[in-house]
Amino acid sequence: MADAAGQTIDTQAVPGLTITGVGPDMIALEAVATTGLAVRTAADTWTTRQIVAPAAGITVTHPAGAAGDPTIALANDLAGIEALAATGLVARTADGAFAARTMTAPAAGIAIANADGVAGAPGFTLTNDLAAYEGLAATGLVARTADGAAAARTLAMTGDGITVTDGDGVAANPTLTLNHDLAALEALDATAGLVVKTAADTYARRTLTGTAGQVAIADGAGTAANPTVSLPAVANSAAAGAISIAPQFVINLVLGDVATGDYDYTMPVGFGAFKIVDVMAVKVAAAGGANDTIIVENGAGGGAVTNTLDMNVADEAVVRATTFDDAECEFGAGGIVRLAVVDGGAANTAAHVQITVAKR
Repeated sequence: MADAAGQTIDTQAVPGLTITGVGPDMIALEAVATTGLAVRTAADTWTTRQIVAPAAGITVTHPAGAAGDPTIALANDLAGIEALAATGLVARTADGAFAARTMTAPAAGIAIANADGVAGAPGFTLTNDLAAYEGLAATGLVARTADGAAAARTLAMTGDGITVTDGDGVAANPTLTLNHDLAALEALDATAGLVVKTAADTYARRTLTGTAGQVAIADGAGTAANPTVSLPAVANSAAAGAISIAPQFVINLVLGDVATGDYDYTMPVGFGAFKIVDVMAVKVAAAGGANDTIIVENGAGGGAVTNTLDMNVADEAVVRATTFDDAECEFGAGGIVRLAVVDGGAANTAAHVQITVAKR
């Protein structure tokens, strides 16, 4: 017997078997010699296939199905994801390893809604200072006015001396420019010296200059130290020594209508040693009386510097010392000038005692 393809089939080999209508696909399938999953690749054409796993992520056991059912299993990263039990954002921590994560907001500045992404997409919101900055509508320099509060500011100058350009910084950097007196001072050249305003917005440098034989000036420009004015020594052509000029100062001691007693004035230590060179008393308030006197003495327990001044005089009269003790006139630094007053008891003792001293 012949089949549709002209092949001869021996029906005698299997008694009672009758084969009818065997098609070409069956014949082609019968002709496959390899093991695996049967696949029809075209009409009357068959071959075997096996399942091929990717390089990573999936493994296939029995890919050809010959030894058992093909079994597909997750591997590597896919297995790691599938093994997660927690909810949240997924982070790959290593090859084949994953963990659920939740975004954490900083202590201030940003708030995060749905930080783990479970209930919805994570949302970011500015807070505190960042929210205040974002909320500004005005332009200009920004100042933090409080926690979570900010305001736009503009540099401004009150009065003369400095001009501010682009004070809000919007068009360009804020620029400060000196003008008027400040500009004039800045424009002075590098020459050192005292500065004098010679006119409106105009300055010049000056140096103090002495006159030979009359006034000596040290550091007249003031650059090394304060300018110092001094009187030069005057030579005595008639003697071997020299005559010097010492600065003099007047001390005005005001006495009220005081009783008999000693009244002291202590010179500042910083004044240094000094010598009394003149004393006069001016009667004030009323005329003096009999036996009212004043003597200038050298400190506690010291001797008389002057003769006795008789204050039995009319109001506003001047009484001047006529004699001075050379030794008692000399005082050290911090010396005590004493007024020894005697009140005769009949009249007012008030007086202004003017003492002229020369520094030694």
